[in-house]
Amino acid sequence: MSCHKPQARRSAIKAQIHPLPVMLVLLIAAALVAGCGGKSSTDPKAAFSPPSDQAKIQFSRKNADSSRPAVAASIVGSKEIKGVSFSRLLMNEASADKPRSTEVWIRHPEGSKVQIGGGELHSKTLDLGQGDQPLISGTLDEPVTVDLDAPVGKTVNVEVGGAMVIAGTTSLRGQAQGSYKLLEDAVALETGLGTVQNCKHFQGSFTMTGEGLPAQLAALQFSGDAWYHPQYGLIGAVVHRPPLPDVEIGITGSSDTKDLAGGYRMTQKMEALEASHGSLRLNTYDLAQQFDADKNTHAKMLLELRFLDEERAKSSEQPPVSIEFGTALGIYPAQLMQSPLSFFHPGEKGKGYVYWIAFVDQAAKNETSNPISYHISASLGTASQKVRATARILYKVLAP
Repeated sequence: MSCHKPQARRSAIKAQIHPLPVMLVLLIAAALVAGCGGKSSTDPKAAFSPPSDQAKIQFSRKNADSSRPAVAASIVGSKEIKGVSFSRLLMNEASADKPRSTEVWIRHPEGSKVQIGGGELHSKTLDLGQGDQPLISGTLDEPVTVDLDAPVGKTVNVEVGGAMVIAGTTSLRGQAQGSYKLLEDAVALETGLGTVQNCKHFQGSFTMTGEGLPAQLAALQFSGDAWYHPQYGLIGAVVHRPPLPDVEIGITGSSDTKDLAGGYRMTQKMEALEASHGSLRLNTYDLAQQFDADKNTHAKMLLELRFLDEERAKSSEQPPVSIEFGTALGIYPAQLMQSPLSFFHPGEKGKGYVYWIAFVDQAAKNETSNPISYHISASLGTASQKVRATARILYKVLAP
């Protein structure tokens, strides 16, 4: 057993914290909840719905060694700060050798504004004997407000202080100063889901100060860019932190579920089918591991496919994808039909893309039990191709 002097251990811990891209965390938090409070449509062919508190968004993080671990973001509960309830946004990085997770406490007070009250980082990268304690946990003196509808070109200054605890033992106070602005409001960005049009491009930077802050951290200036889409949320970001490598993430998928008027429920999913991930599965049973769909009420199920490659997406070639619509006990006949328009992605109108669409409007009155489940699946047949698949099921909920 080795011993460490308290001050030396504290400095060593703090010197390792700087890889946490704070600005990126805040922007993910803002983007994920931006769709909360919006109206939910009962039209099965409506545009892909903005993310709610039930959304699960997948990202790919590009590391300096060219590895691309997956990062999953979702709301996992609530936390009270000074009598105000904040949602707990959890981001898990699926890295076998360096697993870590970040939790940010957020709320959506009004319109396009999002408030961040604090957060914590769990990491097994360092062997600090922290057990179940987060590597770092902090609460801001006052929540930071991010406005996603800030005017183009207007600089928004941010200055905030807060208290933090490191490895459950060391308490510190620090401050962050910086600014952000909306640089452009209608740009295109290439992502893991293809080119996304009409994005908002944000830029920002900040520095950190505080008594006892190690020189390595105080010398860093974080800056970065983030691309946000009102329909999908955050779709890409890069954080610069010289002399350390950049941190870069991009969206690879999204799923969500919303309860609608009249006892209906909508579930949707968007993914890229490729060699490493060849199939999409959307099943009402998977939402809560239970049968909850009324067999006597028609479920409306829509699937839409498009090549990711820009030129191939403009051809009349049909994506090599096999499809299935059905219940746990049977399947419905379905066929892909060519369409010049997208139901899910109306922002792509006028780009010349060709879509392949299948729609089923069916019940299962002959099944012996009720409730049941409905599903859509799409499986890529040629690993060399890349296809974006988007699916939705709208159904009547029947309590088990």
